[in-house]
Amino acid sequence: MRKLLFLLMLSVLLSTKAIAGSVVYPSVGNAIPVAPMQLGVSVTTAVTPSWPATASSVLIICSGATLWRDDGTAPTTTVGFPLAANTLFTYGGNSNYFQIIGAAGGTCNFAYYKGN
Repeated sequence: MRKLLFLLMLSVLLSTKAIAGSVVYPSVGNAIPVAPMQLGVSVTTAVTPSWPATASSVLIICSGATLWRDDGTAPTTTVGFPLAANTLFTYGGNSNYFQIIGAAGGTCNFAYYKGN
């Protein structure tokens, strides 16, 4: 599983393509798309996204700044791993404990993938 995650992250880093004036969206290599999801995040309550059972990783991008944790404790607007607005984030950890909260509110888009 760690090898798959490493290879997925490496393929993301090696296969980014930029278009002038746009956000850079990486390829996920040979990973198979499972499902997309959009979730509103607020500054008052952390949320746990619904992960498809077959998903092993997810690309996340949020319109506003957010904070996340995956240790079973809910993040707050001041405690957690910060994620700047419009920053692409790849997560492949334990989905049962992943929670996210908005530092300023906004919407998060999730693209779930499974290894092939």
